Amino acid sequence: MKSDGFERRPGKRYDMPITFGPTELPDVSRWGWLRGVDVSFITAYDHARRLVPTCLDVPREPVVLFSRRSFGGVDYLGGRGYEELCVGIGVSHHDGEQKRRGYYWVVLWVDDMRAAAVGREIAGWPKIGAEFAPVAERGSDWSFSMAEYGTPLVTGSITDTKPVDDVIFQKIADGASQGSYGFCWRHVPAIAGGRGIDQVTRFHSAGEITKAVVGTGELCIEKPTRRQAPHSARIMATLAQLPVVRMLPGYVAEGSVNLDRRTITALTGGSLTPAGAVTDS
Repeated sequence: MKSDGFERRPGKRYDMPITFGPTELPDVSRWGWLRGVDVSFITAYDHARRLVPTCLDVPREPVVLFSRRSFGGVDYLGGRGYEELCVGIGVSHHDGEQKRRGYYWVVLWVDDMRAAAVGREIAGWPKIGAEFAPVAERGSDWSFSMAEYGTPLVTGSITDTKPVDDVIFQKIADGASQGSYGFCWRHVPAIAGGRGIDQVTRFHSAGEITKAVVGTGELCIEKPTRRQAPHSARIMATLAQLPVVRMLPGYVAEGSVNLDRRTITALTGGSLTPAGAVTDS
């Protein structure tokens, strides 16, 4: 007897919750406006290496990037926007044909549930929730802060900013139009009776830069208790231990970006069995 229950349509992509039909997300999404306030520093190789999957290469002088991003005109949010703080480590990956450089994203905080779910499910963006104060612009100074349940997690600033010169601006603009690579770890734990997903992923995005200024970056990484910040305490404790070997110039840039979800690629093909399960040897 044929069941009248819900079944997925072959060849269609679904997002949670799946019983309402195939995804409404376009293959290529557009963020019509973004502003990134980027503070970065060089850290010690050994500290960075232990946070990055073994299939990705880490340079001897790793860059750690704290990118405070504001988005607007997001197509899958009906033109709305959201706030985000991304923490990445500069890496590269050679797939046998080409060496691609980008950032391995160790953690991202967002203030929109839809943006968090979409990123985690499809590409493995390690997104969790947080609270954001508006980015403050006072003359040539920029500052930002983020909290969990009112407890400060990160504050940062870029002071004495000035427009980048024409050569640097063109380099930044060309880099944005050619696109950049990001790397994440798509991890879905296994449960009894089923397997999980364990994949390092790569994706490509490209966009347009319309403004860029440079200044002196500063960063304060807090170490809250688990009671104060139950989601972020262990993350903050680890990030606070990253040695700051040398601060790099801070940048504020504005523009737009597109992400082609068809470029999301699994670099490692792993499945997980439930903890304690017996597998064939």
